[in-house]
Amino acid sequence: MVNRQTIVLVALMLNFHLYFVSSCENENCSYAIEFPLISKLNAPLQAELDISVLTEKLKELIKQEVQASVSKANEEFVGNIVDKRVETAVDNLKALNNITIATYKEELKVNSCENENCSNAIDIPLISKLNAPLKAELDISILTAQLKELIGHKVEASVSKIVKDLIRQEVKLTTANIVKRVNNAVDYLHTSNNVTMSTYMQELKETMMKPAFSAFLTKTINPFSGNDILKFDDVRINLGSHYNPKTGKFTAPKSGMYQISYNLMGYQKSTVTFQINKNNGAFVYGYADGSGYATSPSSVLMELEKGDLVYIIHRTKRKTTAKTAFFTFLKRSRTLSGSQILKFDDLQINQGNAYNPNTGNFTAPRSGLYHISCSLMGSFPTASISFQIDKNGDLFLNIYSHDSGWTTQSVSLLMELTEGDKIYVKHSTSRTDMVNGNRQSYFSGFLLL
Repeated sequence: MVNRQTIVLVALMLNFHLYFVSSCENENCSYAIEFPLISKLNAPLQAELDISVLTEKLKELIKQEVQASVSKANEEFVGNIVDKRVETAVDNLKALNNITIATYKEELKVNSCENENCSNAIDIPLISKLNAPLKAELDISILTAQLKELIGHKVEASVSKIVKDLIRQEVKLTTANIVKRVNNAVDYLHTSNNVTMSTYMQELKETMMKPAFSAFLTKTINPFSGNDILKFDDVRINLGSHYNPKTGKFTAPKSGMYQISYNLMGYQKSTVTFQINKNNGAFVYGYADGSGYATSPSSVLMELEKGDLVYIIHRTKRKTTAKTAFFTFLKRSRTLSGSQILKFDDLQINQGNAYNPNTGNFTAPRSGLYHISCSLMGSFPTASISFQIDKNGDLFLNIYSHDSGWTTQSVSLLMELTEGDKIYVKHSTSRTDMVNGNRQSYFSGFLLL
């Protein structure tokens, strides 16, 4: 390993110049630098320069300069060294020829610097065969440009690494944010629009499937009047679920030609008038009348747009209803007190299902004039009965009979009732009365007009 470089010093006028050789075989001497020696020597001097000490000092100097360049980028990196003690050093070199190298090294120390440009004065020992020591200070102003370039490379490399790290972090963060935003967008799309495979399949199925429905009435509609819509509640077929049994309406799922069929039967000599509506307007009218059970089957073609509604509605303001009549006995004898209602439970006739044997109430299915009859038999030994006929909880007629054996009291009356009015027979005193059953007491009524 080569630890030293040969340097030739030549005195020209009052200045010495120190040169490095252009080649370097040592890895520690990658930078060859020209150093001027400022002196008043008038004779040439050849010596060898030991730069092992310079290496460490240069490293420290470069470190300091890097720190200074970061904090003060626009300031000078290295000042010129002005050594006012060069003359003294040369005089000492001439006068003291017998001072040993050890003594020379001990004395080569720069204790102060009076010039502000010599803040970085470096002592360099010159190893020579001379019999006199040489003490000089290096003017490293020439170092400035090279140090600046070196520092620039260092700073550029550091900044480049920092920028690259920041870019990597930013790209990583941006990528994560993009992935997150995409996931959020997909989640929002699925949530807001309910986009699922089952939904797609259902929509595809509904698109390809032809709509069809078939439904029946499970009970007699009495009365069928006003703006009543027939709600066919026994659904047998409902492809696509476009018929709603709760509203009685079919909704066209797409535009096209539809066939609508219907069959209505009037109840026992009743007249049925109706119409098929498309949205809010009549499309076709229907009518059924006869001496028995009238029917009105029909089938129509309708051109519908998507969303159109089709349903059957009562057509006229006149009420269409079956005959209303009931007749019922008391099955067995009953003992009643207070305000108990008498429930005639042996039902014989109940056209229109207006009488309820479980409650004893007759409910007028429509407004009109009704004929109401009641016959009660009191049982031995008291043979007295006290009852009344009520209309909607209010007294309408009192029934009273008393005898020493068996007594019977029958009444028959006309009552003008409004649709929904309730008629019933109830006990009317605080004492206890017994009413005979076994078809000896009854309650009846029917619609006259």
